[in-house]
Amino acid sequence: MNHILFALILALAPVRAWAAKISPLVNAALEFGGDKLIDATYSDGSKSNIEAGRGIILSGGAVINLTETTPHTFEAQTTLGIKWTSTKQATNGEVDWYRWPLEIMSFYHNTEKHFRLGAGITYQFSNELKGSKDASAASAKFKNASGFVVEGDYMAGIERTMTLGLRYTVISYATENFGGSVNGNSFGFNFTHFWF
Repeated sequence: MNHILFALILALAPVRAWAAKISPLVNAALEFGGDKLIDATYSDGSKSNIEAGRGIILSGGAVINLTETTPHTFEAQTTLGIKWTSTKQATNGEVDWYRWPLEIMSFYHNTEKHFRLGAGITYQFSNELKGSKDASAASAKFKNASGFVVEGDYMAGIERTMTLGLRYTVISYATENFGGSVNGNSFGFNFTHFWF
């Protein structure tokens, strides 16, 4: 009987070591950089522009804890969201720059030092410059684009369910109708909240 119990424990040990723990999350980021797409000048002399990599990201998703080998754990994370920025609003129109990023990343997480480092891919679709009123001539559509993301986060909060971090994205956007592409590389600040 003892031999059977010992064999059962050995058989279940890998399952225990690789038990997946899934936590939903929400994410917000602010990013800057890339080629200039729009450079608008207003009647009061002020200016407003749109860079290809700039925008606010709001997304949701989940992180999967792949191991229980604390303090060194490994995670897989997937998010889907919107990335958006705009020129300054004017009475005769404005221009918005929309992207819909799907990101798949893997992280090394040190639970004792309260940080994680990760890298992965971003796939951005329905990329569009959308002008309104007199600015409608600035409208343009871009092809779906894939890129690379690296991120470093500090785990914050009493239960370490939040992160404050930095991220860098490498990506370019090709226009649908005019040929050529623009540099959308960006650097940004990242905030994530997990429900563990």
